[in-house]
Amino acid sequence: MIPVVYYAHSMRIYNTIREQHELEIIHHYFWQSLIFNPNRGSIQHATNPMQACLDIVNDESVKQLVFSEVDGCIEQGVYAEIQLAKRHEIPIFVIEHNALAPVDGVFKKIPGKKNKYKRQT
Repeated sequence: MIPVVYYAHSMRIYNTIREQHELEIIHHYFWQSLIFNPNRGSIQHATNPMQACLDIVNDESVKQLVFSEVDGCIEQGVYAEIQLAKRHEIPIFVIEHNALAPVDGVFKKIPGKKNKYKRQT
């Protein structure tokens, strides 16, 4: 079975140069893995796209989760994907400075910001 890397990222960067660049970074680190990008394929047409994404993260073939932040934070969907990966002890990485860095998956809700979370360092 080919290992899968789940790419968790904000819908605000779907179909952008940034998304393409982040996919290239992930491929550089995990070149022998399949990268699952929720912006592609049947997820967009699912009755409940967020649940479909969580079902993918929940799949035993997912061996790593890589996420990116927008303006130093993540939104509810990415947060849910990270928390599920953490429960399954899937290694979690953040894209920063054109590289991947491991993280522990600990986040804090940002006061006054609806559904936004900041990584605890």
